[in-house]
Amino acid sequence: MLVGAQMPAVLVEVGFITNPKEAKRLVNKKYQKSMALGLANGVERYFRNNN
Repeated sequence: MLVGAQMPAVLVEVGFITNPKEAKRLVNKKYQKSMALGLANGVERYFRNNN
């Protein structure tokens, strides 16, 4: 999917809607916020360490 990317790139899969347990998590606002913050922190850390 990201082969040949000419810039930093990431593919994120935080769950699968076809999995009942994961589907329940994916509609939970607290879970969504936790995933969003984790992703944002990871991207920020990457750029902080690779400038």
